[in-house]
Amino acid sequence: MESGIFQGRNPQTKSPRIASPTNYKRALGVGLFLGAALGLVWALSRRYNPETFQLIDWDRVRRIALNVCRLRMTEEISPTEKASHERIYSSLVDQVRPLVVQYTAAENISPVALVHVLDRAEWIDANIANYQLLFASLEKIVRDSFLRRRSGPSIFTLTNRALASRYLGVLMGYLASSVLGQYDPSLLGRELLTPGRLYFLESNIRIWQRRLALPLEEFRTWVALHEVTHAWQFEAHPWLRDYLNAQLELYIQEIARAQAGFSLRNLLERLSRLENIIRGEGNLIELIITPKQREALRRLQALMCIIEGYGNHVMEKVASSLLPHYQLIRSRFQKRITAKSQAEKLFIKLTGLEVKLRQYIMGQAFVDQVVKKEGITFMNEVWVGPANLPTLQEIGHPELWIKRMKERVEG
Repeated sequence: MESGIFQGRNPQTKSPRIASPTNYKRALGVGLFLGAALGLVWALSRRYNPETFQLIDWDRVRRIALNVCRLRMTEEISPTEKASHERIYSSLVDQVRPLVVQYTAAENISPVALVHVLDRAEWIDANIANYQLLFASLEKIVRDSFLRRRSGPSIFTLTNRALASRYLGVLMGYLASSVLGQYDPSLLGRELLTPGRLYFLESNIRIWQRRLALPLEEFRTWVALHEVTHAWQFEAHPWLRDYLNAQLELYIQEIARAQAGFSLRNLLERLSRLENIIRGEGNLIELIITPKQREALRRLQALMCIIEGYGNHVMEKVASSLLPHYQLIRSRFQKRITAKSQAEKLFIKLTGLEVKLRQYIMGQAFVDQVVKKEGITFMNEVWVGPANLPTLQEIGHPELWIKRMKERVEG
């Protein structure tokens, strides 16, 4: 049985030629409602200057993110503690960097001088700055289209703005209470005049260290290993930053094209997919991307699978010979990832964070298998250039990538 707003209407029944007084009242009510709605749309559009319009309300994103992470965790470190912990993490980075270089059999990397210990609000601000750069070119395209049409944003653009702002705020608040460390490679328009930045969220690290009953110094080293590996990936291979930037720009351009052609029909088509998402088939991202955007997203996902999977592989291999409690940390950290409440699992599913979790799992499985069969030196062929990056299909079937790389060498 189908349900919907048209259920119960008999297609064979013809409307009377003369409407009853009740129908007049309904027509008048509908007319007044539509008039009020159109007036609201016009008023909202007039509120925004086409020359300065932003697709995201960043102040709202920050407010929501702070509220979400404060609901989840309240502990923060003091400014005095922050300074002393920056010295601790700088020392850890110096300690593990040569071990990463030794295991990967790679050339040395430049010093990672910019080590920062952040509280959650600072992490939110740093990542909002990154997102603002990400959206800058898209917003310029949208503003230019407003100026060409000599009009302000449509109701669909304003609705998207409200939804996207809330989505980003909730997502960033959740992550701010979960992230342990982050390597920021200075993407999207920034001049790479200095090495990237390493962020450590000491509050989150200490909370999870206590929850999992882990030795604190070893757990800090575990986190530092993963982030220093990311530093090596980007700083020893400058093309990687340029390639990631290019893929992000392509993805943004596809979003801009879709934004320009958005209509009520697009909205209805996307809402029709909501039932599948509620059943657990897909996530909210599926509501807002087009087929071309999906293609661009798959290229980005393949790249992130390798970046994250390689980072996990190196972290575990180096940690296994460095940390006395390696097995304990590994097993309990895995439980941290898998032991989620039903509400948290639903949130991860709806927001698309499961894609990020799959990147770690798929990417590491790929790297583990390639290294086991061919060794780390062969695996490092992936960092030669974009042509050597595996596709998502090859990540699922490492033998295909191995075969392709061997054919390139022989050719």
